[in-house]
Amino acid sequence: MERCKIEISTTTDGKTDVFQTDGRLKSKNNGYEVCYEQEGDFVTLRFDKTTFQMKRSGGANLSCTFYLGGRTAMLVSGYGGAGEIPVQTSVYSFRPFEKGCLIQLHYDVIFSDHFQMFQLELKIETSEEK
Repeated sequence: MERCKIEISTTTDGKTDVFQTDGRLKSKNNGYEVCYEQEGDFVTLRFDKTTFQMKRSGGANLSCTFYLGGRTAMLVSGYGGAGEIPVQTSVYSFRPFEKGCLIQLHYDVIFSDHFQMFQLELKIETSEEK
């Protein structure tokens, strides 16, 4: 596993938030796996040319698989409840470069009375340290 720098820009409802952290990156089954901590929870991202998977465990537990044009479900649990929320992916792009990769992911979370669009850009770069 290599150390890496992770930057995730998330835009929803006209507001953009940027999250930066250090993590670990490894090649796995023709794709990659990135692990890091966020707000005390452990996050694992797995991705390749066609699929992006996210799993977060801790106080909040959620997982989802995204692929271009796919309709999947975000599994959510914690704080005394659990459920599924439908998700529709409209954009998924994976672009590797020499020391990392850039991922674009756009998806709608579909609630019973409305939907909420999320646009994510993830930049992952390996660090010099091992």
